[in-house]
Amino acid sequence: MINPTLGVRGLPKGELIAIAVELGHRGGGIGTRLLRYMEGLARSLGIEEMIIHTAATNNAAHRFFSRNGFIQRGAVECYYPMGQQALEMSKKLS
Repeated sequence: MINPTLGVRGLPKGELIAIAVELGHRGGGIGTRLLRYMEGLARSLGIEEMIIHTAATNNAAHRFFSRNGFIQRGAVECYYPMGQQALEMSKKLS
């Protein structure tokens, strides 16, 4: 799911809310294909930057998104319902 928003400079942004691949199916490119599909969908909606949040402790997600062109923007305190910290990452789509 993509949540479209306007950024600070009025440029269209989209937040990728969730992407997941079952543990036994990871490493075969499914996650990358899902991400590419969502990036294409975002572009078709005029979104120029995609943002994601992952748990600060989810190193596998950090590596996955970094390999796919996302850069770390910072941490967000108490992002999750139990007060866990999130890492915010973004990628320019244009």
